[in-house]
Amino acid sequence: MIKIWKFNPKTGEKALLKDVRNTIVYSGADILAYALAGKPNSAISHFYLGYNNNEAFNVNDVAAVTKSSTGMASTGDFGYIRVPLSFPASFSAESNYSHNTAFFTVMITNPPIPTGAEFGSSSKIYAAGLVVAGNPEGSNQDKLFSKAQFAPITYDPSFGLTITWGVKFTAE
Repeated sequence: MIKIWKFNPKTGEKALLKDVRNTIVYSGADILAYALAGKPNSAISHFYLGYNNNEAFNVNDVAAVTKSSTGMASTGDFGYIRVPLSFPASFSAESNYSHNTAFFTVMITNPPIPTGAEFGSSSKIYAAGLVVAGNPEGSNQDKLFSKAQFAPITYDPSFGLTITWGVKFTAE
């Protein structure tokens, strides 16, 4: 699950913008195996936020998220920002090892340098990805764990964004 809030750092105003589900992609299985084996740089470390700058952009014109998804588009009006986690992952646990959830959070007040198109007040955020940085110094070895796509949010630089991604594990 992914929840996206906007907040005004000056007034404290906040609003929930999105509450969506995600798809764990095939490379997510590799990430889980690497993490269980203790491989270095196998922990979730970043989010990708996919956006488009075309005024007429319609998310229905973009290929749906599938288990084969590997990243974000970064050509033409498409781009993405790569945002490191703002805090270490947190966890909630319930009895009988059911519904144990890991939470990952980013807060964006000054967007990082984008890949692809310019990112600004006309950018429409339409997708998010949960990512492992195989190389913490660069994005060339990133692996996508899961991805979600949703009706676009137009970026408003007067507000910040807080995005929390929860991954629930169940024992059956």
